[in-house]
Amino acid sequence: MNIRIFYEYWQMCYFNKPFKTGDLVEWYVVADFKDCPSNVGHIDYLFKAHSEKVDGLFLIKGVVKDVSVVFEKYETIRDGENYRNIIYPEIIENVKTDTSVFSEEEQYKRGFMAKGYVVELDVFNVCMAESAMEKEEVLSKTKNILDKAIPGSFERNKERISDILNMNDKFCDGLMKIDFIGEQAEIFFCERGKLDYSYHTDKEDIVIFAFLDYLIDLEVRDALMGKSDVIEWNSIKKLIAEYVTDEEKCKNAAEHRKEIENNKKRLIDEAFERAGDPYNIWHKDNLNWTKLKSII
Repeated sequence: MNIRIFYEYWQMCYFNKPFKTGDLVEWYVVADFKDCPSNVGHIDYLFKAHSEKVDGLFLIKGVVKDVSVVFEKYETIRDGENYRNIIYPEIIENVKTDTSVFSEEEQYKRGFMAKGYVVELDVFNVCMAESAMEKEEVLSKTKNILDKAIPGSFERNKERISDILNMNDKFCDGLMKIDFIGEQAEIFFCERGKLDYSYHTDKEDIVIFAFLDYLIDLEVRDALMGKSDVIEWNSIKKLIAEYVTDEEKCKNAAEHRKEIENNKKRLIDEAFERAGDPYNIWHKDNLNWTKLKSII
């Protein structure tokens, strides 16, 4: 069975995972065409990798049979006292190699901006993407475990958790993001506006571990900077005070820095011990939220 999918260009820029004719792909799609250009013909589905809406989300698996890239040109003209945009008719070109991202220079030379790709798939499996992982349920479990590791931590980190889940700012450099996509979650971060790390999982414990690893580390950093009084931070603050004084007049500043790092590690280790397994086991194995692929 052949179907046609519209794959928006910004999604290609974000994922930077080119595909070509003959590739086997597995995509989440929706039957929603509001973002499709008008002159591309019949479209069956819209590629939608990042969506918290489970209703109407399908999982499609098939082989790419044909790919065409769609260009558009916008021009702002004056209409009396107002300005309006004119969208010129789309230009459609067949993709001979793969769906690599076009450089801004190349698009400027063309005078048209890439809008997306029309992809024809030979599909052999289409099914509803059931939500095996509910975001609110995962957050509830994360709260219980995080507060056991460091009392009150979830409430203190509400703003950070909101930033992690905010997909309107998915390109924020260096910030861990977690997107719940149908039956899976994606844990990722970007650098310089491009995807630098991405891991998909259908295991709730792995998502919870990512939250724990990221937030516990930040709690300890807050303590080192004097922003928090959680757990037993007094010894850390004392070390900081001694370090600042001795930095100026003593020769053992390096020893103080080492002692601070040792206490930082101790506090993180103790927090994970309270969190329990499997999170403590993974932490002892020196895993973190950027090394999730090593979890067996």
